[in-house]
Amino acid sequence: MSSAEAARHQDQRGQTAAKCPQNANGRDSRPQGTAPAARQLPGEYNADTLFVPIPKRKKKKNPLDFSKPNPEFVNIFIGSFNSQPFKIHLDVIIAYSPYFKTAFTSNEFEEGRSKSMRLKDVDEKVFGLFNNWLYKPNCLRAEDATELGLLLVAKLWTAAGKWRIPCLQNQCMSLLARAIFKDPKPPTQTSDNALNQFLVHAYSAKEETQLKKLAVQKMIRVLPSVISLKDWAAEFPNGLMIDISEALMKHHQSLPGGLRNPPFVVKDYMLPEEE
Repeated sequence: MSSAEAARHQDQRGQTAAKCPQNANGRDSRPQGTAPAARQLPGEYNADTLFVPIPKRKKKKNPLDFSKPNPEFVNIFIGSFNSQPFKIHLDVIIAYSPYFKTAFTSNEFEEGRSKSMRLKDVDEKVFGLFNNWLYKPNCLRAEDATELGLLLVAKLWTAAGKWRIPCLQNQCMSLLARAIFKDPKPPTQTSDNALNQFLVHAYSAKEETQLKKLAVQKMIRVLPSVISLKDWAAEFPNGLMIDISEALMKHHQSLPGGLRNPPFVVKDYMLPEEE
């Protein structure tokens, strides 16, 4: 085999490896039972590709080590200092969150001196799910998206943003996308509806967020099936209808020229005249 043929052969092997990840033995490294990714047609929704893929956690130079005795813990109280605290390894929580690292490792803050913190703006269930994730990062499974509930996962996404943990936010976003876009039930307008609760939470933020973008994409898909749209739209959170309109306008501008405007017939706008 010539050097040129060998180079082409090596390049083809590289392209094959990029399509199908392999281990050192040359075998497919995908989990057993995982099918190859299906080809996605333009405009199709895929919960795995709509948003940024969940990045793998980079291996740290100094990985967590629990082999030494007497590790240091922090106490995190939810709502009040009279509540039962979450006791978490200091090394664990500061490894994943710059927010908690700054608070617990600086003597300039009371939290750094006392190794205790009170969180007033997070639910106990939300922080409990976060605490579980710290020790079991794979606890947020795709099949649990519906069971966990939209509102709980959305609140965890918001909290993870405050605590500056983007990898957790991406996991939450993947769960939300699966739960929202694969929900077979038609939307309702009741106040306790999971979708409505999600919309209210998403639009409780003043700034532009990925949750708002997700809410808009969901509503664009379900609004055609809503019977009393005007009644429902009147109860939308402030800003949602404007964002829906802007998203539709952007989509409208991306269409071919012949599809941008509906047929116009002037007689459809004429009033009946008395004979």
